Amino acid sequence: MSELKAKIFGLAERIVQESHGAIRLAHHEEDGTEKVNKEAAHFLKVHDQRLGRDLELYALMAELTGVGVMLTHLLSEIVYRLREHRSAYLASSEYLRHWGLEVFKQDQYNQWNELFETSEAGQQPIVNSKS
Repeated sequence: MSELKAKIFGLAERIVQESHGAIRLAHHEEDGTEKVNKEAAHFLKVHDQRLGRDLELYALMAELTGVGVMLTHLLSEIVYRLREHRSAYLASSEYLRHWGLEVFKQDQYNQWNELFETSEAGQQPIVNSKS
């Protein structure tokens, strides 16, 4: 597995762990059911509904358009939708924020970091609701 795919799967694993059973990593399943669909790769499921795209597709997206574009898609398609799963939301927000630090140049990172803010209770990162 490439380093990029490992990081994407690392994000998914963190989300699954922090969701305490509400979210799982699916493989070869249809959306909305657990029926086999060999065309589907790995993706997250919450309440048997797909959350985001196939993880392998995010890796391909990064190769074709750049990691920064892919991080933005992960943020909007997965992390923003985790707000009802607070622990998974906070953990995945922190994961993406730090990944952005590795990827973006300083001026871009400042813009990336503005998408996040620190909560007053516990100094934990949360996605800025103004975005």
